[in-house]
Order: sequence, then C-alpha cells, then structure tokens
Amino acid sequence: MIRWPEAKSWPNHLIKVPSIQGPPWLKTPLLSPMLWLLAAAAAAASSDGAAPAYPSFNSHEALKTYLEQRGIRYLDLGASLGGSRRMIEGLVRKAEPAAAAQEQLVLGLDIFDTKLRVCNANGKAMCAKADLRQLFASHTTRPVVDGISMVDILEHINLPVADTAQVPPHRLRMLHEESFDTASHTAAVKLWHASCAAAKRFCFMMGPSFDTEASLRELGFMRYYEAWSGHTCHLNSTSLTLAMTGSRGSGHSRPGASLVMLETR
Repeated sequence: MIRWPEAKSWPNHLIKVPSIQGPPWLKTPLLSPMLWLLAAAAAAASSDGAAPAYPSFNSHEALKTYLEQRGIRYLDLGASLGGSRRMIEGLVRKAEPAAAAQEQLVLGLDIFDTKLRVCNANGKAMCAKADLRQLFASHTTRPVVDGISMVDILEHINLPVADTAQVPPHRLRMLHEESFDTASHTAAVKLWHASCAAAKRFCFMMGPSFDTEASLRELGFMRYYEAWSGHTCHLNSTSLTLAMTGSRGSGHSRPGASLVMLETR
C-alpha cells in the first residue's frame, strides 16, 4: 500500500515530492481497484484457455479490410476496457441519427488481452487487438475511417531505452521489465501524426497535461499522475505543436483529418 503525502490544500492535483532526485515510490505501478477487479473477472472467465473471441491486426491493410467489410467508420485507439469506445460511439450516434440502425460504428483497439476480454464481454467484437506503435507507424498512412479518437493513450506510447544510465532518475519509468524515458515523445508523436492521417474528417486526442513539469519539479511539486509507471511518455503541448507545424516542411503529406482536436486536463 502506498501512503500518499497529505495534499488537501494543494491546487491542481499537486503532490509534494519527497526528493527532487526521485522519490522511492516513483517506479511503483499504480492501478485502480476497479480495474484490478475487472481484470481479475476477465481472467477468471477465460481460464478455460479458449482462444480470444476478437480479431487481431498486425498490418494497416488487414485492419482496413476488416473495417470496410463491416462498415465501421471510426476507431478508438487504446480502448482499454471499452469506456472510451462507448463514449465515442454515443457521440457519433447523436451526430449521425441516420446511422442509428447500424449495430457498430466504432471499433476499439488495445494491446492487452485482459482488457480486451472485458471490452468484448458481451460476446461481440467491440474491441480488437493491435500494437498501435506498429499499426500506425508510417507517414504513408492514408485515410481509412471518418474519425479517430485517442483518449488517455498517448502518455502510454513510448519505446524502451537501452542505456538507463543516461536518463535522469525523475524521468525513468520501469514497466513490464523495460525502461522508458518520459522525455522521449517520438513514438507518441508518430502515432498521433499517423492516426490523424488515417482519419478523413477528424482526430481527437484527450489526455493529462504534462506542461510546466520541469518548473513544478524545481519548486518541489509534481502532479500525482506524473509518478505513474504506466505514463511512460510525458507528452506536452510543445511536442504536439512542433509536430503540427513541423510537418509542413518535412516533405510528408497529410491528406487526413480536416479537424484536429486536442484537450488536456
């Protein structure tokens, strides 16, 4: 059990950092009790060793074919247990009353089988398996859906570092026996860029804000979610702004989403 410092009077979800060099609990994985319960239930339900009842995609083309065959026009990346997928589905149905008769408008994508079993617990393939870092890894991606949502996902997208000695302790995260540098935003930005290119009408990103992280640390504070081991990439508005403005002169065309929406909280 992790005992958090008293923080009732601190603004903007800040916690006091016991040590500027890196608190001892910085690398401890944090997961909500509800998520643990749902994951345990899903694991118990699949304990018979049966094959997962949902599709898996290793290529952009395979995904495109699957979507076209079923008339699915929206993707929710990093769907986890399915909450964000249901949210986007509800918004799309409100915006498109004519599509009310269609059974499924949004397909969720995630990489963890335990979470996918929960998302597909009703026996229907509402979510599919894919490694987003590979599926949307190329600037040659072309539009395949009307819209793509990325809710609380880009902060989890990163590639392991080989030499941890070069990473300051406060930026180092350990997850699944791999090491990550939270200041490395390349993989997350590539996913964001390629995802927006794969959408015809819009791409939507919502996630935690890591802006002013360095300034807060200098004062001995940090936002509580900055300590989470699962947040391997502390993507900020500076990186996203550079990605949007820098792509104009990079030689990469992006005929995708006409509307890009960003929201941090």
